[in-house]
Amino acid sequence: MAGFDIRTEQMNIRQHIGYMSQKFSLYQDLTVAENLELYAGIYGVSRKDLVERKKWTLELAELAGLDNMLTRDIPMGIRQKLALGTCLLHRPEIVFLDEPTSGVDPLARRRFWEIIHQISSLGVSVMVSTHYMDEAEQCDRVSLMHRGYLIAVGTPAEMKKYVAEKSGHLMELTCTNPMKGFQCLRQEFPNVNIYGKKLLFYTKNIEEDTRKAEYILNQSGIQMTKCREKRIIFEDVFMYYIENSGIE
Repeated sequence: MAGFDIRTEQMNIRQHIGYMSQKFSLYQDLTVAENLELYAGIYGVSRKDLVERKKWTLELAELAGLDNMLTRDIPMGIRQKLALGTCLLHRPEIVFLDEPTSGVDPLARRRFWEIIHQISSLGVSVMVSTHYMDEAEQCDRVSLMHRGYLIAVGTPAEMKKYVAEKSGHLMELTCTNPMKGFQCLRQEFPNVNIYGKKLLFYTKNIEEDTRKAEYILNQSGIQMTKCREKRIIFEDVFMYYIENSGIE
């Protein structure tokens, strides 16, 4: 890792990586500045570099002016940015972020990702674990895991293209009885899924399979109200890989 052997050079590795845990792990009875100084010491940042590093971190994480505020008194979204800032103090080459936006509001989540992209633009390799598929899609490369197994690796664009080539068009169908409709369509469309009040299935022949689905539903007294092609999003990609992983 970072050019060092993980078995024999752990201390060297520590100087080249940063880690932010999912659970907020900073000291809430310390101020923002005190937390930064504490972690700078842990990472071995010299007193000479501390002032400049602390200023850079406060600006990057948008914490300027909050130096003397107790950590427990700042909102969760800002705490997460502080946690990110502390793991960047020693200017690591690789940063590991474990569910970094868990528990923050959508606006804070968006801003946090803007900071992640900013860090990446500086040449830092950022590895993020997340359950949010819209976040995963922002990454340059993605590894999908299911039940502890790695089921796919690639760029988001490559994965979307693969699913489209293998499965065809993703259709979104609404009907008067979604649950019963789901049961009726399963035999003819084994890849059908129910999502809220909508049914999703893949097809390589839109017109033919739309007519077929409507006929099957009508035979069971169910009226199809709409059937249209849906843009494949990354959540659909993840579901496709899970369903075709062969893992129970």
